[in-house]
Amino acid sequence: MKNKKIHQRIEEHYTNTTKHPILTRRDFFSRWGKGAIASSLVIPGVGMASAETEDHFSSVNCDVTPNLDLTSVCIVEMGGGGHIAGTNFIVGQGTDGTQDDLDYDVRGVGIGDDHLGVKGDVDESKIDNSLGIKMHSDSALLEGIQSIIGTGSNKYSNAVDGCLFCTTTFDDTHTNQLNITYWLANVGCVGNFGAALGTKPTKSGGVSVPPSIAINSKYLPVPVNNEDGLRKLLEINRLANKQTTQDQGKLLKLIEDLNINGLYQRRDKFSDSLKNRLYCDYKIPRRVLESFTVEELLVASDGFVQNAFSPSGVDISMENSNSSFETFKIFSHLLNEKYFGVGTIYCPGFDYHDGTRDFPDSKDRDLGKNLGALIKSTVDSGKNLVVILITDGGVGTTIKTEAASYDDNGKIIWSGDRGTSSGVVMLVINGEGGSKVETVKRQIGKIKYIPSSSYEIANMQTDTQDHSLTSNGDIGLANGVFANYLALHGLEGDLETYAGIDVFTDSSGNSVFEDYRAFGPTFKKA
Repeated sequence: MKNKKIHQRIEEHYTNTTKHPILTRRDFFSRWGKGAIASSLVIPGVGMASAETEDHFSSVNCDVTPNLDLTSVCIVEMGGGGHIAGTNFIVGQGTDGTQDDLDYDVRGVGIGDDHLGVKGDVDESKIDNSLGIKMHSDSALLEGIQSIIGTGSNKYSNAVDGCLFCTTTFDDTHTNQLNITYWLANVGCVGNFGAALGTKPTKSGGVSVPPSIAINSKYLPVPVNNEDGLRKLLEINRLANKQTTQDQGKLLKLIEDLNINGLYQRRDKFSDSLKNRLYCDYKIPRRVLESFTVEELLVASDGFVQNAFSPSGVDISMENSNSSFETFKIFSHLLNEKYFGVGTIYCPGFDYHDGTRDFPDSKDRDLGKNLGALIKSTVDSGKNLVVILITDGGVGTTIKTEAASYDDNGKIIWSGDRGTSSGVVMLVINGEGGSKVETVKRQIGKIKYIPSSSYEIANMQTDTQDHSLTSNGDIGLANGVFANYLALHGLEGDLETYAGIDVFTDSSGNSVFEDYRAFGPTFKKA
């Protein structure tokens, strides 16, 4: 009877993943300092995983090898339907790849420069091009960036440029396949510690989803939100306080073998992809011990990041309850030092639906401060970084003049969702070179006026008929953003190799990518 109960408990241990889940890498890191290792241990030198067990996983490739010539990427999700094209980044209606054709009623994209006239013309004196990509000087996002890096032309703004992709997106993040983490990992944009970071325990690390053809469990993002979360990821210091380095290695090898042996014994309970992922995860802790110290991975070791995120006289961590401040600080360190290759930060609250411009502008301003500190730390450390701003849907204004509302500063108040006038922005920071990025176009696609006799404020929407990225759906947009990341490194010809899809090349091998090229080979190595 006793033996039967023991076997029942063992069976539950391996099969009931609700009551007793098999440890993932992050769970394993957060638990190993408790209980059994609280006092000094003598660990047997022989592991428990048999040759048969290891042979079963002989075809599994756990290596994540970074290409240090590739630029790290920070993907920022403005969750809720943030406004990108118009009030923050100037958007034109031309097809020449510039932001210059502004002969339309800009009130349709939320700009209130001349709301007393029949047509809202943009005040050209309010166009700020200090970052290369043109922004509206009333942009709260720009205000936040410049509160950290300063206004006008300086060593920080001179290292930044970007491109606006006009697009339509669904008003629901998890339906937009815009997260290119796995494609980036495929090309080698991973770190020495791991492939990707995220702020949520999801396949993308955020709320958006990766293209379905891209997912590779080996590159699943590790969720980290703040310094405490990072410490849990690196809890090896609990063990280090009690054990010699030799004993630490022995203990981790023992735990590794126990987990792998249990996984092998119950291998029929899991899919091949999950088995392979767990097998690789179980081997990581010992490798970490052999390669890194806790101190170097924590933000405190990075003076450039500390300085950028703690500027004299500016408390950006508390002002306006900037909840993502610490996350950007940690990601800045881990990405710039190439401990990880890609990071996805989900920033909630960009739905703009409270009937004012005060709250929406405060969200834009906080994000701008975080981006400004990210730019500053990247340039000061002499590193390069690509920032991709995405959102779920977008917002629009009331299109009848008599119904439009303005705040005290003449800004039009958002009236509701309008994913048909959304956008994605790539900001590229050339901190290593200290100069502007080689930019071919600063706008891909265009917006157009949707005529109607009842419209008194222009109904401006993305032109999907003249926009191949949008006509291919969100996966086409993701493909275009990824292709332009590759173009920064002179690798655009390998798009299909790393993404599995190339929306710019037809069956005859004819490519139209040059029409959608935003960047030249700024980061191409000789």
